[in-house]
Amino acid sequence: MNVIDYIDKYGDYSFKKKPLNEIDKLIFGLLSYVHYDGTVSYNSKDKRTVKQVAREFFKKNSKSDIRKNITAVRGSIKILNAIQDKKRYKDLLLYNDIYITDEEQQFSALCIEIEPKLVYVSFEGTDQQISGWEEDGKMIYKFPVKAQKQAIKYLNKHFTFKNCKIIVGGHSKGGNLALVSAMYSNFIVRRKIVQIYSYDGPGLRRKQIISKRYKKAEDKLRHIIPNYSIVGLLLRHTNNYTVVKSRKMGIMAHDAQSWQVDGDDFVKVKLSISSKVLDHGILTWLDNYNEQERKEFVKELFEIFKKHNVTSLLQFVEEPRLLIKLMKDTPNMDPIVKEMVKELVEILKEYSKQAVVTTISKSLGVKNPEMLKLR
Repeated sequence: MNVIDYIDKYGDYSFKKKPLNEIDKLIFGLLSYVHYDGTVSYNSKDKRTVKQVAREFFKKNSKSDIRKNITAVRGSIKILNAIQDKKRYKDLLLYNDIYITDEEQQFSALCIEIEPKLVYVSFEGTDQQISGWEEDGKMIYKFPVKAQKQAIKYLNKHFTFKNCKIIVGGHSKGGNLALVSAMYSNFIVRRKIVQIYSYDGPGLRRKQIISKRYKKAEDKLRHIIPNYSIVGLLLRHTNNYTVVKSRKMGIMAHDAQSWQVDGDDFVKVKLSISSKVLDHGILTWLDNYNEQERKEFVKELFEIFKKHNVTSLLQFVEEPRLLIKLMKDTPNMDPIVKEMVKELVEILKEYSKQAVVTTISKSLGVKNPEMLKLR
């Protein structure tokens, strides 16, 4: 089973009959990827049901319009379609929808009222906007980036004077925004937050991960990653995460609809060797360079991406040598940046190699994949 199968199986169960669980919270975290374009109001007094929103959304957007979106957005639209007539979800209230994008940021959030005194705040991950990907890159040398500031502002604005409990969550960058907003919102809002969900969301910089604010938030945090995680292991994090089984490998395991479900819970497994290799490699890479060098790396790299009309960084994980090709087309690249790119490519190649080793091991029935060596 996957998330859609779960919706089909349990969609007619009320939350009283089957209590709210982590799969429901993932579904809510994915709904913020949908660009509602006015179908959901940015007004806490104008709340609309999932059923009302879905009906209007699918009237406005044709199948060809939907196909133009990236995988994460298309998948979330599929979820909206699946839940619109289900007893469990159709009467949930949506409001306070916001979408901001410009040359420096990409931010989206949505409120989902589960019951009058319980609200899920859903933060969107990175969509097709190159500004969002560049902003993700800035996280390696800067805190807070604009989207993180927007997330903190969003919680303070809408919940300082609202009497309710709050769950904050999101997938990918949305998970990072959920954590950061929960750490840095004002003390009144922080007291109302009961849970923080980061579904394969990247971590924090060293200063934030060792801070008192993180320590206070950590007890509420649930960091859930797939067994072939890449995004969820970026930057720094504690090892207090839950690993779930994905039916896909590599970057495609980031797709939450590939995560396997058994009944009303995720299938739990151990983290793959390839992801452990990646985790170690990324931390070593971060430690090798200072903030100014990381800043120049991001600045120069994204200038190259814009020049070559690159719109998604997922391409570089799927095809590591693509970075090398772009470097050859940029002979005047700063030598340190060039060295940083080469090291990053090697880390990604090692990740891919280990993933292949694991696949071969399973097919041959080898219990210890480290026994196999690829050259």
